[in-house]
Amino acid sequence: MPWFDLLEKYFRYEAVGIDHIPKDRGSIVVMNHGVIPYHGFLLCKKVIERHGIFPRGLGAGFLFSVPGLREFF
Repeated sequence: MPWFDLLEKYFRYEAVGIDHIPKDRGSIVVMNHGVIPYHGFLLCKKVIERHGIFPRGLGAGFLFSVPGLREFF
């Protein structure tokens, strides 16, 4: 998490509307990301800090077929 704190400060990351995520039922949260998709990790960090919920992510199929990336994800 220390790396995410650094990224969050450097890029002035904000999660707008995070308080609208329900705590008592499932939901789908959609976000944009840039070329380097670290934003997903920062959003997960915010959700964990704010709600205590550990989100699951979706990824493109190729992420699960590339050795190294497959194990990471």
